[in-house]
Amino acid sequence: MFGETARVCEQVGWSYRRVGELPPVRLSNLRWLAGYRHRRVFDVDVGRELVTLVRGQGQVSIGEVASRVGHPVAVLPSLFHLLWTHALQTQLDELLLSTESMVTENLCHGR
Repeated sequence: MFGETARVCEQVGWSYRRVGELPPVRLSNLRWLAGYRHRRVFDVDVGRELVTLVRGQGQVSIGEVASRVGHPVAVLPSLFHLLWTHALQTQLDELLLSTESMVTENLCHGR
């Protein structure tokens, strides 16, 4: 795949350089969150409540914030969408996402 991309880039006069691969944990977390990238999984009212709760707490676990907003099965898709869109943030590099992962508001989002 990369060889073909390099060949096509060369044909149009562009250079192509593959820098490296993502660390395995980050890659796994991003693949998981990518499943929630589409807006169809997002409930605006749930999302507003999630952001308000996280803003008020400063830092809260995924499990706690989800259960405080509603049933986790109904809430987690919106929470994961907010992580994908960077409205909320969490550490993606060291541990796989879990109910214990801490979430904060992304103060740079939308500004």
